[in-house]
Amino acid sequence: MAYKNILFVGDGGVGKSTIIRRLNGSKNFNPLYESTYKITKYHMGDINNSTMTRLYDFPGQELHGKHQISDKIHLCVIVYDTTSKLSYKNIPEWKTKVVNMCGNVNFLIVGNKIDHTDTKNIGKNVIHISAKRDWNIDVLRKKLYSETSNTQCVCCLY
Repeated sequence: MAYKNILFVGDGGVGKSTIIRRLNGSKNFNPLYESTYKITKYHMGDINNSTMTRLYDFPGQELHGKHQISDKIHLCVIVYDTTSKLSYKNIPEWKTKVVNMCGNVNFLIVGNKIDHTDTKNIGKNVIHISAKRDWNIDVLRKKLYSETSNTQCVCCLY
């Protein structure tokens, strides 16, 4: 079976783990914040019964940490919190970290927490979601499937 590997990165608390749980079909939201301390690998169904998608949850507190991924990454999703200017400003730093760690990969930018009234950073060429409310998770899922089936990311490149 072939694998498509998708890496999720972004500052701590932006919702990467919740997004991954939603992509895996969870209907429950856990309001308690739990830090991710190591790279965690999840599996997400299959594409056309021949390709398994693996989702890698990268610890957000480790922007400057030393983690390595031995598997080839096909797509990197950089998640930021739409209510946090700092998480939005850190997108280029995450991109640099991923390129240094994984080589050249395609990037998809996701703005999470659009359900908050104090949303500030919407950004262009971004998929806007609320993992808490399960808004646009299906849009993201379809985009992940389409981007990993192409050799070149068509849009939402950063």
